[in-house]
Amino acid sequence: MSTAEIFFSVFFFTLLGMAWVVGYDFVKKHSPAHLPQFYFTLAAIRMILSVTVVAIYHLVIAESRAQSLTFAAWFMIMYALMMVVTLIYKH
Repeated sequence: MSTAEIFFSVFFFTLLGMAWVVGYDFVKKHSPAHLPQFYFTLAAIRMILSVTVVAIYHLVIAESRAQSLTFAAWFMIMYALMMVVTLIYKH
């Protein structure tokens, strides 16, 4: 993986993590009863965006199948790490 790919992935998951933290605080303050809906909605959005990024990388940027698989594996590892960090931080 190139430095640009790693930077993009870290930036992407940092934004998603910040959206989770800020959104969680906002929903908890204004409408705590809607926290489960917020969680499931944001989880779906995170998954859809992540799959979309991997698909775009595969279709547009990758020069080989091996490069696509490497990016997808690292991206999913970062996805799992982001999930663990945000769940520990806000639960």
